[in-house]
Amino acid sequence: MDYPCKSRLLRYFENGPLWDYESVDKLVSEEGRKDAYFRWTARFWLMEMSGGGVLDVIEEGIDDGSHFGEGKLISKYRLTDYGRMRIKELLE
Repeated sequence: MDYPCKSRLLRYFENGPLWDYESVDKLVSEEGRKDAYFRWTARFWLMEMSGGGVLDVIEEGIDDGSHFGEGKLISKYRLTDYGRMRIKELLE
C-alpha cells in the first residue's frame, strides 16, 4: 500500500529511534524531492507528531551544518506505545 508521506515518515520509527535528519533524508530520497520547503515540512511533521504523543524526543543536539544548517536543533525520536497503537489501528 502506498501511504501518504506523513504516514510513511512515522512508520520509519517502527524499527527503532532515528534522528530527524535520518528520517527526513529517507523520505526525501523516496519522494525524489530535495527542496528546502519539503525538508522543512517533514521536520515539522515530526515535531507535530511529538506534540501529539506519537513520538518522543529522546536526544537533542546542535547541527554542525551537515544536515539542516549550522546551529539548528536536531532531535532523535522514538515511537511511543501510543504511536504503535495508532499505526496498528490506522495503517495495518
